[in-house]
Amino acid sequence: MSKSDHQPDPGTGKQHLDGSYALTNTPPSGAKRWLNRTVAGAGLTSALGDVCYETTTVILPGFLAVLGIPAAVLGIVEGIADAVASFTKMIAGYVADRLGHRKTLVLLGYALTPVGQALIALAMGWPLILLGRIVSWFGKGLRGPLRDAIVMQAISPDTRGRAFGFHRAMDTVGAVAGPLLGVALLGSVQNLHWTNGARRV
Repeated sequence: MSKSDHQPDPGTGKQHLDGSYALTNTPPSGAKRWLNRTVAGAGLTSALGDVCYETTTVILPGFLAVLGIPAAVLGIVEGIADAVASFTKMIAGYVADRLGHRKTLVLLGYALTPVGQALIALAMGWPLILLGRIVSWFGKGLRGPLRDAIVMQAISPDTRGRAFGFHRAMDTVGAVAGPLLGVALLGSVQNLHWTNGARRV
């Protein structure tokens, strides 16, 4: 057996047939940092998106009361919107795999959230509120699976836990900040005695 057969291959970190080990600190080629631009961007946009529609969720009951809409309508609106989001998640991945352009579809999903909020702000009755919630929740269902697929492609298998943990943490930050912002805005409107304060918020 030649001398080269007894020499460990640098960078493998595996045991060779002769019992020797390659002890090296050199990372394997192709390793990816888990906190890269894709992961950070996905976390930031998720946080801002949650702030946007969670703020609306807090304001919506008072807005319905101002319009004289029964509270039962809120349950119907939210139920239909959640159903739309769930069914959209089921088909979003399939559509993206067939059509491609995942990033474009994710951006479209995020863009639909403020469009839905604007429809709600313009509403004079429950049909437009329902439409606004459907538009927002359709966007939420569209972007979720595709965003996760993009994040998964941007990281290595051994860092998925940290990457998705960071993303969920940012999502939770937005979910907490949104209601707090909504309550603060409603309180400021009451202090200013604005007419149609809920609509202005």
